[in-house]
Amino acid sequence: MVEVCPLAVGIGETLDGKYRITREIRRTSTGVVYEAEDRGQSGQVAVKTLLEATSGDGQLAARFRREARAAGALGAPRIPRVFDLGRTSKGLLYLVTELFAGETLLALLSRKPQLPVPLAVDLTGQVLSGLSTAHKGGLVHRDLSPESIFIPSGEKSPELVKILDESGVLVRSQHLE
Repeated sequence: MVEVCPLAVGIGETLDGKYRITREIRRTSTGVVYEAEDRGQSGQVAVKTLLEATSGDGQLAARFRREARAAGALGAPRIPRVFDLGRTSKGLLYLVTELFAGETLLALLSRKPQLPVPLAVDLTGQVLSGLSTAHKGGLVHRDLSPESIFIPSGEKSPELVKILDESGVLVRSQHLE
């Protein structure tokens, strides 16, 4: 069970005067993902807040910031764009990224346990392309799974896969050349 953070962001709350929280999307082991209205851009974004226990840890907070900036600098089409990074008024770290409509590969596989071969090959190629770009940028995904592969709806064919991870960012690797 994911802990409920007493410092959690409330629906209707505005972060830094820019992001008005409109709904909770999901809870993870490290935080909560919300949908928010970006008041400066007049669009919807995703806001990920870290849990209280992880936000206060100096090393984790520094790593979260460093990894968010690195992922944002990639500018890769298969990795969510990072727009902003900050702290809530209650001190929780947050990250602002693109918001997608669609489903995870896990959800797609629950509906269609056997994907048509051309679709499976296309999705696999897109994931590998995204991972290759991340690796060239010195980032590595630490837990790739069908839940971390997101297929946005409404995209023109072929669908553009997005690679997500638990914390909303990829991880900088010290071991990649």
